[in-house]
Amino acid sequence: MVIGALIAIMRAHGGDLPAVEVKSAVGGLPESLTETMCAFANLPGGGIIILGLDERSGFSPVALANTASLAAGLANRARQSFDPPLHVMTEVERFEDGDIVVARISELAVSAKPCVVKRSGKAYLRFADGDYTLSQLEVDGFIANRTRPRFDEADVAGAASDDLDRQRVEDFVATARRADRRLATITDDADLLVKTGVLTRGGIPTVAGLLALGQYPQQFLPHCSIRAAVHADDASPTVRALDSATFTGPVAAMLEDATAWVARNSRYRIVADPATGRVREILDPPPIAVRELVANAILHRDLAEWASSRSIDLRITGGSLRITNPGGLYGITVDRLGVHPLTSARNRRLIEICKFVRTTDGNVVEALASGIPATIAALRDADASEPTFFDQGLAFTVILSGPNHRQTEHKRQPVMNAAMTRAETAVWTTLTTPATVDVIAAKLGLTNNAVHKRLATLRAKGLVDIHGGNGKQSTYHRANQPLR
Repeated sequence: MVIGALIAIMRAHGGDLPAVEVKSAVGGLPESLTETMCAFANLPGGGIIILGLDERSGFSPVALANTASLAAGLANRARQSFDPPLHVMTEVERFEDGDIVVARISELAVSAKPCVVKRSGKAYLRFADGDYTLSQLEVDGFIANRTRPRFDEADVAGAASDDLDRQRVEDFVATARRADRRLATITDDADLLVKTGVLTRGGIPTVAGLLALGQYPQQFLPHCSIRAAVHADDASPTVRALDSATFTGPVAAMLEDATAWVARNSRYRIVADPATGRVREILDPPPIAVRELVANAILHRDLAEWASSRSIDLRITGGSLRITNPGGLYGITVDRLGVHPLTSARNRRLIEICKFVRTTDGNVVEALASGIPATIAALRDADASEPTFFDQGLAFTVILSGPNHRQTEHKRQPVMNAAMTRAETAVWTTLTTPATVDVIAAKLGLTNNAVHKRLATLRAKGLVDIHGGNGKQSTYHRANQPLR
């Protein structure tokens, strides 16, 4: 991303960003950057350090005595202070009336994480805009993710086939035989449960089998639950939550209960179509979007030992819904969510079983990588902002921030005050003059697909228009901006 665009976002935000750290460095290279560099190396996507800006004065440039020395110091620290050594790209850029040092810290390979500071032997990870020491359990989490996770295939100590819900098992077996002609040839139910990974050959439920079909999985897996709470912005300091709940049971039950709880704590909007005069009620956030996101949190949470004390966290604050599950993304990055039809199954066996597990409104999962696209489509239909995703390596968070309150006419009208995400703001900032996707992608360091996604959203908001087509390379420009 262009550094000027990042600084503009931080000025609007009023502070650092999760993947950006700013220091004035007037007195030299800060020692605290060691922890930050380590945290960025462990963070999906890495991070950026900017030296020569004063956050207290609105990120204005300061006079640096020797930018070359600062850049060399960062590069030397990357080589000498960490195990394994870090890869850092440093450069000196002119910004407004001063020179700044920009260092891009590359994310370590999954097989090399976690990065450790040699001096202290500690590992760090970035949360919000701070660096935090990893516990030994969290270190174990990084080590466990060096190979493909198979924790859902393990048997559950102390559990027996009687701990499965008989009716759910019968429904599963019937659905599996209808959906898969190979499974239809297996006439023995116990054999089918073994072949689908619900039971081991010794007849013990697997973690996946118990979560999908158990009577009460939390008897053996107490962390595999959802904890939910509603908070109000204006609540008294003594009021911790306006409504709280814990959802347990098998996957389908938790999914339905959590979706219903969010709906119960949501608000309806009345939306009128100016073209027809018809009105409709919209629930914020849309239940379809909530269902898909909660299902993803349940199915993709980390089931390793390090996460055995962590439940899925569901929070409603003001007009926002936040869902956090233990374990970061597996096999895919944030910028590809909803863009590429990829299935990144951390818990492959659990997902395969849940393809044949039904709720009152359909299967738990289709396993076709359609969840995020369905979520985005539902939010757009409800005139709501697209979800914001944060992958912190050991946790994954999605935020639904509520409606855009933009016009919902059949013919799109420019809405110049439409809300933009940070990624959209970065693309918008580059369009001071019309540009092609290739040019925008090069400026921001993004893939063409990622740029296309942001441009599509900006066009839907009436902020960007397109020029070209019919064999000509398309250019994008801000709405109402004259072409040059």
